[in-house]
Amino acid sequence: MVTDLYQYVSNQNFNNRQEVYGYLASQIDSQTLSQQEIESKFLEREAMGNIEIAQGVVLPHFTNENVQDKIFIVRLSEPILNWSKGIAKVNIVIALVINSQTAFKIRPQIQNLIQHLIDEQFIELLMTGSQLEIKNYLKQ
Repeated sequence: MVTDLYQYVSNQNFNNRQEVYGYLASQIDSQTLSQQEIESKFLEREAMGNIEIAQGVVLPHFTNENVQDKIFIVRLSEPILNWSKGIAKVNIVIALVINSQTAFKIRPQIQNLIQHLIDEQFIELLMTGSQLEIKNYLKQ
């Protein structure tokens, strides 16, 4: 399901982080960045610090002036057991791609998402809820 800002994807089967980043790169609207450059942006940001925000949930993200704002919520059909050296089991990927020149426009939505991410009930909803339930929860 795609909305203007959010793209919800469920039951995706990926074997590793590279496959996830490849999929995300193929979905990101950029006039100037190649898929490989987008994948590199995720990896560069991840190298700066741990992106695991809850058990089983990662938040890869980057900003760039040549991308369209998008928040992906991806539920994996099977967990990725070795995401990276410091992250073992991943069930949910929430990827933020933010245009650095227009980030202020979506700041309220990002703040809302981050507030929900500290709520265990929302994390459980990400793991088991329907796309409609997640969408409605984020409207709160």
